[in-house]
Amino acid sequence: MNSGRRGRRKNLAPIRDLSRGEAGREQGVRHLVVCEGERTEKAYFKSYIRIKLKDTLLDIDVQHSSGDPLEYVRAAIRGKAIAQRAAKRERDDNLKCDQVWCVTDVDTHRNLPEARVLARRNEIRLVVTNPCFELWGILHLAGCTGHLSSADAAEKLREYMPKYDPKKNKEFQHELMEGKYAIARSRALALGIKHEGDGSPVGSNPSTDVYLLVDELIAGARRVRDAGQDGYFGL
Repeated sequence: MNSGRRGRRKNLAPIRDLSRGEAGREQGVRHLVVCEGERTEKAYFKSYIRIKLKDTLLDIDVQHSSGDPLEYVRAAIRGKAIAQRAAKRERDDNLKCDQVWCVTDVDTHRNLPEARVLARRNEIRLVVTNPCFELWGILHLAGCTGHLSSADAAEKLREYMPKYDPKKNKEFQHELMEGKYAIARSRALALGIKHEGDGSPVGSNPSTDVYLLVDELIAGARRVRDAGQDGYFGL
């Protein structure tokens, strides 16, 4: 992550023309999000973000995949192809995926570079958090600039979200995150700037670019609802 990425849409497939489709039918924007975590990540996007954007025509299909980043990307490719076939069969562009995303940790995965290449070839965005997705929750409630292991991140998150339990309840306390998306995003961007200033590689520990996905979800919701609306829909 670096400062040149701030606020930019990069390497995204163009969103289809919303004027197309059956006469008289409203057109929406559909995102497929494939997550590594069955509890934490999936609950964040499916139970929190999707609910926050529920009054729009934005459709967020959140799926879980097990394995490693390469398998997550492969699952996303399959999901994208299934949606395209369904759209062709039903003659309904609403069934197509406008954007496809994979959400993964760095953790101990060794094939992340290969996953990045495969994702890029298939116009799939790979969202990475180093060391793990718990960092994104932490940034809503506190700054975090020191190196973390996954265990460190879970322990630190529990300091701010007492109900979070890495063994029993791995979901974020979403009520504690209300109205704090902007500061979490700012802290994530600041980490990228810090690593760049230190001469550290992009995506060094700690870092996250989850905000890139959330920004696109917000932009899609705004586009089909009210192009002039400000704010983050209560995030």
